[in-house]
Amino acid sequence: MLKSSDSSLKQVDFIYDKQTFLDLEILKDFQATSVYQVFDKTLTEGGSMYLKELMRTPIADRDELESRTSLIQYLITEDLDLSINSRQLKFIERYTELSISVLKNNPLDLYYYQFNEWLRPSNDYYLLKSGCFNLILVLYELNEKIAFDDIPPELDQKTKTLQEIIREVNGILNANPKMSWRKTIRYDRIFRKRFVKKLRPLLQEIYFIDALVAIAKAAKENSFTVPQYDASLKPLLVAEGLKHPLIENAVPYDMEFQSGENMCFLTGANMAGKSTFLKSIGIAIYLAHLGFPVPAKRFKTTIYTGLITTINLADNTSFGYSHFYAEVNRVKEAALALAKGNRMFVIFDELFRGTNVKDALDASTEIIKGFAEIEECTFFMSTHIVEIAEDIKDRSNICFKYFDSELKDDTLRYSYQLKDGVSSERLGMFIVQKEGIFDLLRSIKNS
Repeated sequence: MLKSSDSSLKQVDFIYDKQTFLDLEILKDFQATSVYQVFDKTLTEGGSMYLKELMRTPIADRDELESRTSLIQYLITEDLDLSINSRQLKFIERYTELSISVLKNNPLDLYYYQFNEWLRPSNDYYLLKSGCFNLILVLYELNEKIAFDDIPPELDQKTKTLQEIIREVNGILNANPKMSWRKTIRYDRIFRKRFVKKLRPLLQEIYFIDALVAIAKAAKENSFTVPQYDASLKPLLVAEGLKHPLIENAVPYDMEFQSGENMCFLTGANMAGKSTFLKSIGIAIYLAHLGFPVPAKRFKTTIYTGLITTINLADNTSFGYSHFYAEVNRVKEAALALAKGNRMFVIFDELFRGTNVKDALDASTEIIKGFAEIEECTFFMSTHIVEIAEDIKDRSNICFKYFDSELKDDTLRYSYQLKDGVSSERLGMFIVQKEGIFDLLRSIKNS
């Protein structure tokens, strides 16, 4: 069930479920590639973890989304090239966890620290010295690369602790500080005495910067664009040059809903590109509700409160579910989410492929008609059963798109271009014949 009590469901103010996450390949689990990998240009493990958490937490608040896109656009323009790394942050993390007392600032103790380092080196004091050293380097780098006096409000709000500490220690920041024990004592007393309660928040702010800079860098390298958001409650979608981010040299799509449209009825032959297109749309909607850049030249959408996709649905044999029953349950989950008043973006790739053609035709037609009546939500439905189009052709809120294919010189050719209308191709029998299955069966019979 698509509801807040599900352990598989992530809900902030935007809902989705595990099936959607897998369909769109958002985060790598058992998948070879993922959308996360496209954006993971992070320099630290903490930044990578922060990025993953951002990607698990889509939102549906327009102000918050526009604030994040503004911040990312700023970072894209600034093109920050930070020189920090995980090893530095590991030393700083260990430093913040030290249980030894803050170093004492007097000649006797200074002599004691120096003597012990020579006679009997201590791991704690090594971590203390290395932690101070790397913290100074990281603060220096951030201070040099980020103009904190002229940054977007979200970045300013998210880096309060960082800015406070930098202002306090600005005079001692150095690109290559020589860490004598005298200097170490001075730094340690500043960091672990004056800012002892702010060191952990400081690390989180550094990871936040790392993650956001990574997103901006990925956007620039891949020519992604920050999304735009429409304030209307009516479905609006404008996609220009939309691509699947995990496919090299992907064919771009242009897709736009006209006024009053809320459903796309998609047809086309096998392998013509329907599933890839639906994944591209789903990924773009998901990224837009993260406030992340989208793999398109332009992307504008209304704001939804949830996304549910059914593209690579498997049988659930552990529960004894057939593929058809899994499909029925999936439609029910979507209907329950819609019944709760959620403004959903719904994608179904090939409704009811797990049953006979007559049942699939009848059930698909009624469900498509029912979905189409829900004006505040958006639906993308693909099918091989083109006869459904005859029953819904007069509905002005449904746009009809297809991917064409042609048989030329005994070879199937696909353009992967999205076109207006309904596919009339019947190429399934040709593909079976092309593979020589009928000849193989005859040869078995005659052998």
